[in-house]
Amino acid sequence: DESIRGDKLSLNGFNKKTTPFLESIKSKILNFGVAVSGGICSSYSNAILLTGIQPDNLPDKNGRITRKTPLIFQYANKAKMISSYFDMQNSKEKPNNFFQKDDWKYI
Repeated sequence: DESIRGDKLSLNGFNKKTTPFLESIKSKILNFGVAVSGGICSSYSNAILLTGIQPDNLPDKNGRITRKTPLIFQYANKAKMISSYFDMQNSKEKPNNFFQKDDWKYI
């Protein structure tokens, strides 16, 4: 999750039980541990996750991303995989986090 600090997860050693379910399936998941975000808010972090862009190429002040690489969902489609996208801030009518209406066709 790009919206929570990894050092606050008991899965990563935090002393308060914040992730008991994840700890119960620890042997079945791949935990990348504590990571650093490439942006200062969800929008920029999501843009990095969805497109693979580098922090230096984050959206301009108008929210435009120059797409130089496909979305992660396009890679999944090409690999014949089914993808899902869950975001409580998004709707198909009004995408958020630099997502664009035509991006839905890849999910």
